[in-house]
Amino acid sequence: MKPGIRGAGLRIIVSLAALAVVFFSIRGKFFESLAILRSEVIFNWFALGLLTYLTAQIVLALRFFNILQVHEIRMKFGEVFYLVFVGLFFNVLFPSAVGGDVAKGYLVYKRSGKKLESTTSVIADRLMGFIALMSMAVGGILLFRDQIADHSIQYIVYLGVAILILALLFLGNKGFARSFKSLSVLIPSFHWRQKLSTLYHSLHAYRHHLKAVAFGIFLSFIGQAFFILVYYWMTLSLGVQLSPQIFFVLVPVITLASMAPSFGGLGVREAGLMFAFQRFLTSERAFALSLLVDCAIYGCSLIAGIIFCLRGGLKSKMIHEMEVLE
Repeated sequence: MKPGIRGAGLRIIVSLAALAVVFFSIRGKFFESLAILRSEVIFNWFALGLLTYLTAQIVLALRFFNILQVHEIRMKFGEVFYLVFVGLFFNVLFPSAVGGDVAKGYLVYKRSGKKLESTTSVIADRLMGFIALMSMAVGGILLFRDQIADHSIQYIVYLGVAILILALLFLGNKGFARSFKSLSVLIPSFHWRQKLSTLYHSLHAYRHHLKAVAFGIFLSFIGQAFFILVYYWMTLSLGVQLSPQIFFVLVPVITLASMAPSFGGLGVREAGLMFAFQRFLTSERAFALSLLVDCAIYGCSLIAGIIFCLRGGLKSKMIHEMEVLE
């Protein structure tokens, strides 16, 4: 079985399982959620949420543009924004295992000819976003712990922070990384061990670009704040007024859930949202909120896919090469 087919199969299984959990939790209330969307949505707040989501993509494009400069990959900001925007299509709507990060890295490589640097840029971009995400979640818990009584949410955040700290220690300290050298036997191919070693040293070299790293993390905080605002505006569009502070804890938890292997977070994002907001919203209103967020995500992804197709990007050779990279 081809790797792309196996990857797509795993994503389908995870998404379907998560969707099953969602529909089980709202059994008997599905049509109530649809009724809420038909009659109670305040369009102005929804439009603001959609605009904020698009603004967040601009910030993420600026972060990626900054990272590409570290590797002397010269691209115009408009080109970088196009890559980030097209990544939404591959994350959510493309029917294969090709994800947005793979598509973004591949397209940068095709434009620059720098394969290692393209891969490193994508990983560094994701890592900077994760640093901001976890920092905001921890800050939210420390400041607003009384409003988040569910200890399981705190444990999820702390687990994410532990993983982040291990990753930063591994990438930033070669002595710490060497303590895991024995695990290299789990990689049977010498060729792949060499590739991963080269990638590690490329990421480790970011210690020489602390100013660019600091700016990237700063932009990540801004981008994550915009994503948090999307959920806040969408909640207001349902006529629900919640304390803005709780979103700084709950949205990172939802984002962590959406990182599970799935079709752009389909199912796991909705399940994560309903779990995170279970103390604050009824199940039917939480599901309605998830549908509003989906409208923004899938709507932008559909537009990105149309633009990508119109520009001649959907070619079988290109897709095959992306699947091999995945």
